[in-house]
Amino acid sequence: MSFLMSCFFTDMRGQVTDSYRIPDSILMRMDEMGIDEADTLTELECLYFVFRFPKPDSNFNYAGKKIHFKHTYGGGKRYFFSEERRLLRIQGQNMGMGAVIYWFDESEKKLYDIPYDVVVHCWTKFILPKKKIANMIKPRQ
Repeated sequence: MSFLMSCFFTDMRGQVTDSYRIPDSILMRMDEMGIDEADTLTELECLYFVFRFPKPDSNFNYAGKKIHFKHTYGGGKRYFFSEERRLLRIQGQNMGMGAVIYWFDESEKKLYDIPYDVVVHCWTKFILPKKKIANMIKPRQ
């Protein structure tokens, strides 16, 4: 049972999922996040991402980065933040949705022919190879 519970409160990459680690000053402004579908983040959304998805061994700056939100059930940036708000507000719930983040450097973006620096794959239980994620987000031609 403890293994099962740990799957709900952490992900396989050690990414932050507990809202108590995100400063209250940011959490109190959740209604200001996800109000557009731009593929870049606002300053406040960037702050949220720094705590929600810290890049290991790096001071990754989300400002100006192109981000794609991949959902099993559709959606985009608005959907992502809407679900984060909903889950964070459930009494006793102290985490956002299960999500895995993928960072793509310039050489990977060129290799996979994608314009995105970051892909957030939501409602997933698996870490997929970057090549598969890149193929999932490419426009159909």
